[in-house]
Amino acid sequence: MLDVKKSKVAVVAVVILFLFTLIVWNIAQFQAYASASFDVRISRFEINWFLFIPKGVTVYFTVEVYNPSFVNIYIPSIYGRVYLEDILIDDFYIGERRVPPGRSVSQTFSITVSVDDLPALGNALGSIISRGYATVRVDGDARIKLSLLPIIEIPYYITMHFSETRTISPAILIAEKYC
Repeated sequence: MLDVKKSKVAVVAVVILFLFTLIVWNIAQFQAYASASFDVRISRFEINWFLFIPKGVTVYFTVEVYNPSFVNIYIPSIYGRVYLEDILIDDFYIGERRVPPGRSVSQTFSITVSVDDLPALGNALGSIISRGYATVRVDGDARIKLSLLPIIEIPYYITMHFSETRTISPAILIAEKYC
């Protein structure tokens, strides 16, 4: 009878220890995801010319994810859109990434769009040239997958939104391009 009680106590202790570990892991993981930061750096845009006619643009930007926690962050996908003067010029996608503790991962993009592919861009380019500056916006979402323990992943995702808007003048473009 004493052995049965000891085995029941041992089973209960193992279950309590497992549940405690599960709770601590999920709190640590949630804190890691909550502390992750998404940084978008719009470095420049260039107007592409044919003779003296603006024919399109190229936008350069970098998306960086920083993980200040002590737990890996698993990101199945990052996706977003790039706007020039509030005109959608293209989408972007970053596939699966793991961000180690205390590290960051980044990906740089250059998106080129011609006036032939996006006629609305022609009017915007005229306005940009006459004003002397342009507004570029990058909006994105990262899907982050939760797990019960490091080895048990569950099909539950958190979406984290990020955005950056930058007004860029041709003077800065010339300085960045040629200096």
